[in-house]
Amino acid sequence: MSSSHRFADYFVVCGLDEKSDLEPEETTAGTNDAVSPFMQCYKASVLCHAPKEVHSNKFDGNGIRMLCFPRGLKFQLNDQPDPAFHSFLLTREDGSKVYGCTLTFFEQVENENICAAMFTLSNMYDTQQSSPIRLEDTTGCKQAGYGSGTESDGKAGGDPTRFDPLCDTLFCPKCICLIMQQPFISAAETFLRELHKIAMNEVDLALHTESFVYNILFEVPAPPPGRTLRFTCGGVSITSQQPNIDELPLLDYSIKEVFLTLGIENVVDLYTCVLLEHQILLVGSGISQH
Repeated sequence: MSSSHRFADYFVVCGLDEKSDLEPEETTAGTNDAVSPFMQCYKASVLCHAPKEVHSNKFDGNGIRMLCFPRGLKFQLNDQPDPAFHSFLLTREDGSKVYGCTLTFFEQVENENICAAMFTLSNMYDTQQSSPIRLEDTTGCKQAGYGSGTESDGKAGGDPTRFDPLCDTLFCPKCICLIMQQPFISAAETFLRELHKIAMNEVDLALHTESFVYNILFEVPAPPPGRTLRFTCGGVSITSQQPNIDELPLLDYSIKEVFLTLGIENVVDLYTCVLLEHQILLVGSGISQH
């Protein structure tokens, strides 16, 4: 099956490379010197991908890594958040587009070197925060103190700073991702969520997780224009469709979320700006990592 007729071109696993040292994310490096190691963002890596190369869709490992984890990896202490899904669009220099769908989940860190590194960093941060410092009295504020609001229990503003490998559980995000030439977003999300459930209970299945990955990459075709495709993953039926050539292009994104996030008036204003060909800049704030 040629890549242009595939549902997905690549399956990617992205996360922390346990064979390498902890490295701050380049986009946030130099800005988190005074925060705890649990607020610091670390560099993610492409751990594996299949197939190795698709002729019509060259694999961009660095671009995919950054779009899977745009703010880098952030550890969680004694807390395992639920899996979270997001999609992204990668536009190449020639104007061609590649679509990605990512499911991010948290795994317990069992690598002794990573745990030891986080233990050392947390101790260094606690020592730095508890050391007496001298502040310049330029605005009438207090002149001497012991850090900025650090509490005696080792937490500042609810941020955990102390990590004991013998008592605490360390979690790190990892993601599984599908790279496609068409935005089959809903179907890809359903597949990734089901694949994650399968991987968590693989001992009870007759097929290995790799069998489902092979199926989505090499056996499931992209639906032709005007047709609907249905396939299964772990017994769950997944439906995908593509509009006919005389219909509007495929838009497999939730319009409801746009209205819930922006509100009706703002959506109308944006649509007016599009019709009037005005420049539009959207600025987000308070975006969670997961």
